[in-house]
Amino acid sequence: MTEYETFLLILGGIVFFLIAYVKLRDFSKYQKKGIRTKGIVEDLIKEYGKRETNYFYYPVIYYQTNEGREIQKKYNIGTNPASYKIKQEVEVIYLPESPLEYMINDARSRYIYYTFAVLGIIVFLVGLFFLSKIYF
Repeated sequence: MTEYETFLLILGGIVFFLIAYVKLRDFSKYQKKGIRTKGIVEDLIKEYGKRETNYFYYPVIYYQTNEGREIQKKYNIGTNPASYKIKQEVEVIYLPESPLEYMINDARSRYIYYTFAVLGIIVFLVGLFFLSKIYF
């Protein structure tokens, strides 16, 4: 592995970890300040990645705010296979100041971010290992 590739590996690990940190901080904010309500999975949208062979299912969630405002919006986390079923009930947490932004309150949402953090740390450490092989 070249020095350049090693630095990219280290940088990739740092980026993964930082994304996870920001998302976990947001999740904590929703848990502390958010309003909980019931939501329904109304649809699953299949979206392809950069290569046409990779795709993810994004649930479209319907919920009502405490003020009675009806919201229907695609969730920002997609999975393959789909993590939810149409007409499945989920707990939604939204912030009172921005009810269009929400999180599904379940273990899947939380563990995706923990997985990102662990992967970031592993990639970072592997990069450091290869860097030590280059310089020592």
